[in-house]
Amino acid sequence: SQATFLAGSTFGFAFIQRTIVQIDTAVMAIAAEGVGDTVSTVVGATTNAMCVFAPHATFSTRYQFQAYCSTAGQVRIRLFNFQGTTFGSGESSNRGTLYVFG
Repeated sequence: SQATFLAGSTFGFAFIQRTIVQIDTAVMAIAAEGVGDTVSTVVGATTNAMCVFAPHATFSTRYQFQAYCSTAGQVRIRLFNFQGTTFGSGESSNRGTLYVFG
């Protein structure tokens, strides 16, 4: 295969992988102003691959998701709750699309 270069960059990606992942309910139930992590097994994810998580539900801008791969085959998704309250019942479970660039 051949590396894919984006927008004239000199940095190439050998692959782009898209996977649907489920965020653990316990992580979604973190307290106000808390942080929670969930780990998903993603075949083909490489150490230090660039990861992007896009939740399927709409969230307030007071919540942030960060995805990263520090161990091959595993992607950690971290949720930051910057709001002064916990999630509502409609936000207690979530899926999203995870993009892994390697």
